[in-house]
Amino acid sequence: MTDTQPSLSISQQTVVDGGIILCVAGDLDHHTGPLLEQALSAIPLRPGTGLILEVADLEYCDSTGLTLMIKASHRARAADCSFSLAGPREDLMRVLALTGLDAFFTIHADSAQAVGSLRPAHTPARSKTGQNERGETTSAPSGIHHADT
Repeated sequence: MTDTQPSLSISQQTVVDGGIILCVAGDLDHHTGPLLEQALSAIPLRPGTGLILEVADLEYCDSTGLTLMIKASHRARAADCSFSLAGPREDLMRVLALTGLDAFFTIHADSAQAVGSLRPAHTPARSKTGQNERGETTSAPSGIHHADT
């Protein structure tokens, strides 16, 4: 019998206006958690940008991984930066649902959807009342809702 250590690979990609995707693959547990913690700490977060944790290739995640996701979310929010998870597999979604974290995190089906939700730092947010930049009242067609309402 051979002892194999869990492995974790992490890659980083910069997207829309400084948003960052951190792709995590493999096993995220107490052995590999420090690698993710170091990678997350090294990311410079700027107000108005976004941090996306791509977890589609994450094969295993224990409480250490969940804790790191929560810490990353808190750090991003403190920097006025959005945070989301992208592509969680069914098993991770079940854990997130059981722990209530599915309501805490913004979760996207994949990285493309997560990147699409990032608002460029130079673009003003749409008013909840549906006003455009000239102050004119706008309305969405029936059945379409603004993401920030």
